[in-house]
Amino acid sequence: MRFAFLAATAALFSAGSAMAQITPGEKTITNLNSPFPAGQSFAVTEASGGGSGNITTQNVSDTDGSLNITGDRVRVQTGNQFGGGTNTGVSANSIVDLTGDFFINALGDNRALTPALRVLIQDGSQRSELIWEGAYNGSTGLGFGSADAGDLFYQFIAGQGATPGTTFGYTMMSLADWGNTYSSAAFVSALSIGVGGAPGVTGFNANVDNFAFRTDAGTTRYNFATSAVAAVPEPGTWALMLVGFGAIGGSMRRTRRSAKAIPQIA
Repeated sequence: MRFAFLAATAALFSAGSAMAQITPGEKTITNLNSPFPAGQSFAVTEASGGGSGNITTQNVSDTDGSLNITGDRVRVQTGNQFGGGTNTGVSANSIVDLTGDFFINALGDNRALTPALRVLIQDGSQRSELIWEGAYNGSTGLGFGSADAGDLFYQFIAGQGATPGTTFGYTMMSLADWGNTYSSAAFVSALSIGVGGAPGVTGFNANVDNFAFRTDAGTTRYNFATSAVAAVPEPGTWALMLVGFGAIGGSMRRTRRSAKAIPQIA
């Protein structure tokens, strides 16, 4: 009976951790798997024109390394870039903001560009991307920069291109405002870090860290590091662990009481 209970408790842990692909909490990414990762891992899903994505020892906003991206069309992301797939459980209507820190390295051409940060949305059959670039938010040039809460994004719809508008040729809105334009069934299908600008930007080189995605449910923060650090369980995991430990303790106490009740034979 006790073993059956423990097995059920373990199954509860597994079910609780797999309910959604993008869950609030701290995620330490120490390697890039390929292709199209599920859950909290990241992968290099596109790399043309000499593009690459690697975890390096160069620091941006902490002292444990960062993500280096180069080339013209590199994409490093978690989720499913081309739509469909499993619903991540994150409604497009719940998006608040996407932020991150970066450092533009003095290598090659097009050094005034910045990384492009993307939230990919699946709304029925429509796939779209909400894109942050420094050129539209006053963040360009060599050295440190950041995407901040409340910054402006433009929308790219597969098969249609960027939504036209009056600012920089695109419609520019905050991420939260864009999220409210989708249907209630729309969900976030992927998060992406790449190179801003047109194809052919072969000399681009930048490092990105402290990538954070915030929704009404909380913040998911991705830290790119050269070595893993001890993970801090999320609130839901703590609750499941406490239930499991309490049940195990109760089972042990019942076992001890049963042992004491057995008559001793002289």
